[in-house]
Amino acid sequence: MNVLVLGGAGLVGRQIVAAIANNPLFSQITIGERNIDEAQQLAQQFGDNVSASQLDISDAPALEAVLTGCDIVVSCVGPYYKFGKLVLSAAINAGKHYIDICDDWEPTLEMLALSETAQAADVSAIVGMGASPGTTNLLAVLAHNALDRVDTLYTIWGVGDMTMEGDNEDEEPTSDTALEHWLLQASGTIRVKQNGMLRDVIPLEEYIINFPSYGRACCYSLGHPEPVTLPLTFPNIRESLNLMNMPSSVIGALKKTGQELDSGESEMPEAVQRLARRLGEDSTTSEVISNLNFMAELLADKMKDIHYVPSLCGMAIGEKDGKPARAGSWCNGFIPGGTGGTTGIPVVAVLEMMASGEITKRGVYAPEGAIDAKRYFDYLERYVTRPKNSANTPLLRIVIEKDKA
Repeated sequence: MNVLVLGGAGLVGRQIVAAIANNPLFSQITIGERNIDEAQQLAQQFGDNVSASQLDISDAPALEAVLTGCDIVVSCVGPYYKFGKLVLSAAINAGKHYIDICDDWEPTLEMLALSETAQAADVSAIVGMGASPGTTNLLAVLAHNALDRVDTLYTIWGVGDMTMEGDNEDEEPTSDTALEHWLLQASGTIRVKQNGMLRDVIPLEEYIINFPSYGRACCYSLGHPEPVTLPLTFPNIRESLNLMNMPSSVIGALKKTGQELDSGESEMPEAVQRLARRLGEDSTTSEVISNLNFMAELLADKMKDIHYVPSLCGMAIGEKDGKPARAGSWCNGFIPGGTGGTTGIPVVAVLEMMASGEITKRGVYAPEGAIDAKRYFDYLERYVTRPKNSANTPLLRIVIEKDKA
């Protein structure tokens, strides 16, 4: 298959290109980029099957032209509230399969509404196939399926188990784009499922969860696609949330900056800079001091019996064998390459599944709507680095704990 990677020279896109450049499933990879110099520099690192094409995706005729030569289009171009539906519509009109890493719930709903059009065009489109959403959705599926009945389904992401060696290797400073997305999902209102109904609520509400094998963890609600897409597959669940597992100093900085944004005290560009300063991610703050403060807070939480769950996981609460129970699911390892790798490599696994004929549903779906969760992790496994002390254990951990009567 021929693959077009839009935004292919960016943080996530370059990880996808590198992973599939020498994969025999893909005969031609085209990097679609506005910055042609960066795209050409990346393409030159690989063989003749990788090429670069200059493209402004807001130019409809140019986008239509570049889509002609591909079988699958991968969109790493945000913000998705601006470009998500635009690119997906173009892909459907051209009859091309589609994958993106959209992590905004509002454009996700807009794109899912194109499902019947995609079915008529014989197109499979997967929306939100990164780390979260993406891997978290499929971990939530496994946690859900481990119980007999599920009332509550969580997807969780955060700093992770800090004892996992290498989990933060190759991490990049957080970009302004990422901080802006974070603020958008931590301000205004977000959509979740509570008490059996979809509701718009205030973000960053605190939830103390008891995660299997880990114990008590302090998490906070955040706007994301998972809470609105998982109920489409599991309509009987009464609560669906995306939770962020971070130290309180991070939550405090995010909450204060979001409140300033909501009140009109600051506009988005200034809010992004304020958040960067508060998180110690701007040039005026010593990175060493920031990291020491962060680690000190993690240690203090541990002494208070507050734990940090795996960096990506799913959790279901319900019933097993007639008794109240919880199920947690996570991967025993990490994907190298920091945020770019953790987000991009899940796309690669699904590209391989598409090229191998394992994704046959036509229409527009969130990951859980069209992907077999266990098969996904079979494909993902070869990209995961395992801790030295658990190299021979299964990749997936699914733990059920029954509550005491």
